[in-house]
Amino acid sequence: MPKEKTTKSKDASLREIVEKNLAKDQATSSKESKLKLKLPKRVKKVKEPKTSKSKFKKYFKILRIFGIFGFLISPFQEIKLVTWPDWKTTLRLTFAVVCFSVIFGIMVSLLDWGFEIIFKKVFLHG
Repeated sequence: MPKEKTTKSKDASLREIVEKNLAKDQATSSKESKLKLKLPKRVKKVKEPKTSKSKFKKYFKILRIFGIFGFLISPFQEIKLVTWPDWKTTLRLTFAVVCFSVIFGIMVSLLDWGFEIIFKKVFLHG
């Protein structure tokens, strides 16, 4: 019997905690709704005057629609989107490429030399 009393008391304490949390949630939601009502209305954005750049954009769009010189325009637009590495990273990556190329060249020349010896002995009997 004592076990039932402890479970009932635990259930009651859990129920109280849940009710308190619900009350807090309702209080915060009502505060948020009041705050939303007090915020001012959005200000309309002022349109900027059209510049000559917008005219060029229109022409580029027309050219792209018809496919005329589209292959010349798109690479320049892609280059504008590229994030270039800093000088230190560029040097490090260049050094890595040069080292890889030298090692690969040495490996290929050793294989070529080995195959040359093998083919001379097999085909030329020498």
